[in-house]
Amino acid sequence: MKMLKRISVILAAAMIAASPVLAEGQNEAAVPKAPIKLVMWGGVPPEAGPQAVCDLFNKEFASKNISIEYERFVNDDQGNLKLETNLLAGGDIDIYVTYSVDRLRKRFEGKMALELSDLMKKTGFDLESAIGPEGAMISKMDGKVAGVASKTYNNGFWVNKDMFDAAGIPIPKSWTWDEFYAISKKLTKGEGDSKVYGTFFQSNTYKAANLLEMAGVQFGGNHIYAKDFKSTTFDNPQYEKILATVVKMMNEGIMPNHMESTSQKLQGSALFASGKIAMVYGTWLYRDIKDLTKYPHTFVSAYVPFPTDNPSGTYYMPGGPGDQIVINPKSKNVEAAWAFVKWYVEGGIIPMAPFGRFPLYTKTDMVKLEAAALAGAEKLFDKTSTVNGFLTPAKKFLVDTFGNPQVTTIINEEVELALIGQKTPKQALADAKKRADAVLASK
Repeated sequence: MKMLKRISVILAAAMIAASPVLAEGQNEAAVPKAPIKLVMWGGVPPEAGPQAVCDLFNKEFASKNISIEYERFVNDDQGNLKLETNLLAGGDIDIYVTYSVDRLRKRFEGKMALELSDLMKKTGFDLESAIGPEGAMISKMDGKVAGVASKTYNNGFWVNKDMFDAAGIPIPKSWTWDEFYAISKKLTKGEGDSKVYGTFFQSNTYKAANLLEMAGVQFGGNHIYAKDFKSTTFDNPQYEKILATVVKMMNEGIMPNHMESTSQKLQGSALFASGKIAMVYGTWLYRDIKDLTKYPHTFVSAYVPFPTDNPSGTYYMPGGPGDQIVINPKSKNVEAAWAFVKWYVEGGIIPMAPFGRFPLYTKTDMVKLEAAALAGAEKLFDKTSTVNGFLTPAKKFLVDTFGNPQVTTIINEEVELALIGQKTPKQALADAKKRADAVLASK
């Protein structure tokens, strides 16, 4: 009951904070003679923001005779198949959310996604100025607008600010891999049950993925592939440095090693909340940090970006744009559906903020977003780093437009062999390149 009350308070605060923003981006649509009820499908549980979004839209568009209701589908293979079956069968879906570029392409090519250029032109909506170049890029299929990316998040580390303060370490705004190693080592202390590790990557779940993402902040999208996509770049010296640093930290007890993580099924949220680690990979844990019922703690969390050995160069923020909002071409209420999409992108998404989905919209009022995102949890987060680093959309995002599942499997296998000491980082990456390049050459 306490958790339900807390969620209600957060949603109420989010809706109050959102209202002024929404008025600025509200659509001017003709009032239909008969009421229009839109149906939207999405993969997020209704209590985690979507129902509050619908309630707010229904309140603001009551005078226009337009309302919306939400139905959840589980965002897995079976759930997406259910969505597509309904779309192809002519179900009553007007709007739906797509959570990956490959699924958006499939749906656009399969005539399950309405091309939106005419609607945007009619209402003066400029895609790139509204959601940025990377957002526009993942919203288009072969130059045609298949949906509108709506949310973003900035990935990085959550760090225990109390531990940093006690050690006399300022919260880094940027840092190199050598500095990351030194700080992690300084924050490691104790033995046995009282041991505190400097950091944790949860390699049991992510294997190579998190290491490659951190390398990408320096190199940009598709960084593991050559420009012609016919070979990989696993011989890049920076990959070896990152992998070697991680292996060294595991061997020195600065972070739990891969065998410990796997055998004990270690989880970042639990370790971080209990004070067993000073830093944790993955800012999506924001929701867990706010959940004091499941993860009780009193320390302050601060946001820190990933290390880069080119601090003066472009920083490509991992995480980035997503949640493309799509209109069903078979909808009988296309203009009303577009009114919702435009409203949602320009501010209607705000009630999703308490649950980790932040607006991609370039003109978002950050004061309103901060109030919604941190409502009820203000004392748990360092305001400066959280607002400036975590909530504010980055200038450049790390966006991949190409991927090969076999290559992903190969790099995961080889990195894991390095993590458990069966291969050196250099040998693992060399073997990964040889195997992956052979796969790409065979295409």
